[in-house]
Amino acid sequence: MTGCILFGTGGHGSVKSYKYPVQKNNLETSIKNVIENNPNLYVDTIGAMIISPKAGGGVDTIYDHGYNDGSTYIKIQIATKLGLCQYTFRFSGDEKDWKISDTSSISLVSAFNENKEGGSEATGYDKKVMQYLILHFESELISELEKKMQMN
Repeated sequence: MTGCILFGTGGHGSVKSYKYPVQKNNLETSIKNVIENNPNLYVDTIGAMIISPKAGGGVDTIYDHGYNDGSTYIKIQIATKLGLCQYTFRFSGDEKDWKISDTSSISLVSAFNENKEGGSEATGYDKKVMQYLILHFESELISELEKKMQMN
């Protein structure tokens, strides 16, 4: 089973997309399993607590999910020989779609190397740098995901 690979698709803008003949929950479970079993993959902190000073003293605490809510968007880091690379991908659709669709997909939204080189479709990117980043994303996550899904 090879995911259908699409370039530059998705309303949010994506660098590359991968489609699978399974429901989103099954895809998500398989992705989490691959991440847990690959020592080169790290899930970035889901959400972030931001503590900022208030006018007149004290602090405000804000919980910001940003692009890493752990359900729609997932941010991972991949350890490579050239350093730690950061990737954000999203599950296409929404909760309503996820419950009724027999297919699902993820889209690579952005990718950056340790030197902050990379980008997204929305901000632009250097094709050579992005090819390197995609190569690692596919070898560490996508290929392992596809192997796992074939076994199931």
